[in-house]
Amino acid sequence: MIKTATRLALVALAANLVGCMPSEEDFDMMPQRPAGLDQLDQFIGTWEGEMEMHAEGMDAPMTSTGVFTNKWANDNWIMVGHGTMSMEGNENPMMEVWTWDESIKKFRTSGYYGSMTGESLAWYDADDGLWRMKGGGRNLITGYVTKGKGTMKMTDPDTMEWTWTEYDTTGLIKLMEMKGTHRRK
Repeated sequence: MIKTATRLALVALAANLVGCMPSEEDFDMMPQRPAGLDQLDQFIGTWEGEMEMHAEGMDAPMTSTGVFTNKWANDNWIMVGHGTMSMEGNENPMMEVWTWDESIKKFRTSGYYGSMTGESLAWYDADDGLWRMKGGGRNLITGYVTKGKGTMKMTDPDTMEWTWTEYDTTGLIKLMEMKGTHRRK
């Protein structure tokens, strides 16, 4: 009796699931690409840059150079960037992914920088011509979690200046400040 009831329940569940499967017509009704994604067109291409980082307790700032390339992926719905950053003789891989969240009219970013990961929200503030970012990160080796905020500004179509300030998990203790300039190749 229990086996029969279980089998009937599974058949009913399977029938419901089959009814929930999207039809071919559903796949033909792909939503229209959000216009907000067009804001990223200015970042597409290959960029060379230099960065200066000052962490609490350091006597002198550290500098680094890097090259990265941003490309559209998934029919121009996602911007993906790959590159390398050289700091103190070490080459570190970098990767960023930018997607548009229509519900909040902001970008969601995920970044991977050597042993660090980060996620943030990013948006363009037309009042002062700045891109603003706010998010957090995690060191994959130590597990240490941070919060951060930053800005980006296109000073001309081929030059981008940026800042990033990182704090402890409370957001009260400043750990480091970074700034950099990137130029389109």
